[in-house]
Amino acid sequence: MNNSILRKLDVIVTSICRPHFYTTYRSFKENVTYSGEFHFIIHIDVLKKNRRNLPALLNFLKTIGVADYHINFGENDFANAINYVYRKIKTPFYFHLEDDWIFKRKVDLDFLLNIFARIPYINQIRFSKEKLIPIPESVIKKYKAKNELHLLPGEQVKVNGIDMIVSQMWSFNPHLGRTAILKEFYPVPKGINPEEYMTKRYLARYGSNGLYIFGKYYDEPYVKDIGRKNWILTKFTKLIEICHDPSLIRKSERIKKEYKYRGRPYDINNNRPLEK
Repeated sequence: MNNSILRKLDVIVTSICRPHFYTTYRSFKENVTYSGEFHFIIHIDVLKKNRRNLPALLNFLKTIGVADYHINFGENDFANAINYVYRKIKTPFYFHLEDDWIFKRKVDLDFLLNIFARIPYINQIRFSKEKLIPIPESVIKKYKAKNELHLLPGEQVKVNGIDMIVSQMWSFNPHLGRTAILKEFYPVPKGINPEEYMTKRYLARYGSNGLYIFGKYYDEPYVKDIGRKNWILTKFTKLIEICHDPSLIRKSERIKKEYKYRGRPYDINNNRPLEK
């Protein structure tokens, strides 16, 4: 990559104060190559159940030389976390990481950043978390009926000779993005799901133009989500949370708790969160 294009790349991370980030960071450094300098921007929401992890996390950040972080002890709202890291991005492109992913394949960011620099209509390239296969027509019809086609991968194409799959959403999975486009939709309103908000605002303005998944159908995945527990651990964690807050025994209360952090679905037509 021409060093005049980019000598530094902002890497944004939203964390809920879990130890997962140690593994994520090491996997990122081992598998993602770049000739310039990474600048990490981290927002830490200190959830009550994870508060005990904070001292070790801060010590780890000090050890790896990360000083640009913000700790939130107040109300936890995912939109606030996203707005903080978005506001801090200074480089023309950025890498969205989050705190709970590992890389299963090597990623050459110099190669991908050159694509961004050469092709101005590319706004996001994300990395697949599963082996993608072409979607059957029957499934497409079901998603179309629910007005959720944006959740499905699209056509496999070549962009300047490079294999990619058209994406129909602004994903928060690990990705490279164009900062100027992201800033068009910033800030994200409080209390709604930021990924849905960004997707629907983007699609309303640009359609699916400029959004891609790197690679082609049947390729092995590039990343893995390590924040999802297996079902036994999920049940155990749920039981512990219910012991601390008996109201969570009701499914409706658990859903309400999740919405409180992640935010409600966004209604693009009425510019407001959907009621559930």
